[in-house]
Amino acid sequence: VNKLSEEIQEKPSNKVIYFIFTLILLCASISLCLILVSFSPDDPSWGFASNKTPTNFYNNYGAWIAGFVIREFGIFPGLLTSVVLFIWSLKLFNRSVFKFLKLKSFTFLLMIIFSTLGGAYLEDVLNNNLQFKYPIINQNGLAEWGFLKLTNEISLQFKTDQFYTNVTFGICSLIISLIMFFWVSSLGYKETKFLKF
Repeated sequence: VNKLSEEIQEKPSNKVIYFIFTLILLCASISLCLILVSFSPDDPSWGFASNKTPTNFYNNYGAWIAGFVIREFGIFPGLLTSVVLFIWSLKLFNRSVFKFLKLKSFTFLLMIIFSTLGGAYLEDVLNNNLQFKYPIINQNGLAEWGFLKLTNEISLQFKTDQFYTNVTFGICSLIISLIMFFWVSSLGYKETKFLKF
């Protein structure tokens, strides 16, 4: 069985498939990061019409994607997704074994949900408490609405203070999303060696 698996891995067609998927994930991760970082609230994008020329690194398409991700989910889940895709491309490049791929794919989706909720709380703290007024973290959308709706329902059901409910729910969502992020990423020895150069 080991010889058969070694023969399959050594086929040139498998090397090409690994290489193609590695490039796709690497390009997707770098592109997503560049799209999000070059977000401008004045660009014509998701939920905002404008006659201005987009300043996004990927022009109209980048402005639309950045507007959708940042306005509806926030910057935090977008950046986590970019990092996960980058680490998965490293794993493919090193031919590392993907253990529990189906479970990790499902956990990846849960990570996006929890990081959306936790990121909404984090953005609220940065905007209101620390007075950071950067447009990239100052977009109210689906994430903020969902966070406030959930915490309001929890506060009403359990008759708790709204402020403490927000803090508890926000911090717990951030911690859960980061735990999921580290599990989904699961850097192996080869990847950490590569990152150390």
